[in-house]
Amino acid sequence: MKNWKTKYTSLLLAVALCLSLTACGNSNEPDADDNGNSDSDVTVEFNDDGRGDLIPDDGNAVPVLMGDALPFTNVETLESEQHEDGTYYYEDMAEDGLVVVVNTVLPRDLENDTQTPEEYLTDCALSLAKSDTCILQNIEQNVEYTEKMTYPVYIVTFTAGNNEDSCEWTVFAMDTDLYTYLYGFRVPLDSADDVRSIYQDIFAGLDLRLPDGE
Repeated sequence: MKNWKTKYTSLLLAVALCLSLTACGNSNEPDADDNGNSDSDVTVEFNDDGRGDLIPDDGNAVPVLMGDALPFTNVETLESEQHEDGTYYYEDMAEDGLVVVVNTVLPRDLENDTQTPEEYLTDCALSLAKSDTCILQNIEQNVEYTEKMTYPVYIVTFTAGNNEDSCEWTVFAMDTDLYTYLYGFRVPLDSADDVRSIYQDIFAGLDLRLPDGE
C-alpha cells in the first residue's frame, strides 16, 4: 500500500509539472482584448496628410514625401491621383487662387543614366509646368536638405508661360534609387517675392514617411 501511494503521489507531481510547463510555453502568445481580438489582429493606422490611406502597406509601399499642413486657408484639391504602383500626384490651390502646390513621386527613369543629377532633376521639375515655354532660373543642390533626406536634393526655380500667364515655379526635387520626388509651388510672377520664405519653411519640414508611419 505504501508503494502504491508513493507512485500515485509521483504521478500527480509529474502531471502538475507538465501543466506548469505548458502554461509557460504559451505566455508569449498575444493577449486577447474584451472583443476577443489578439494583438496580432490590431490594425495599424497609416499616417497621412488628411487624404486617407495613401498607399496600401503590402510590403513594397512607396515612401511618401510629406510635411506639416500647408499654411494657407481653405486649400482646394485640384487633382488627387494614387496609382497602383504606389506613386501619386496631388495638386492643391490656396483660397486666393494664386498659389498652387504639386506633390508627386515618379518611378525613377533608369534609362536616363547619361544625364547628370542636375540635368535629370531639371527636366523632371520643368515637366510640372506642362508648358512649352519654360526658362530655367536656377538649380542648386541644398546641402541641409540632402543631409536630412540622405538623398540628393536640388531646388529648381524657373518661369513658365507668357505675358499675363507667366508664373514662377520653385521645386524641391529629390532623386532616390527607385523614385523621383517633386514638391513644387507655382505663383504669378508679380507675387513670387511675397511667398518665397513660405517655401523654405515647408521644404525644411519635408521628410519621407512610410504609409504605416515608420
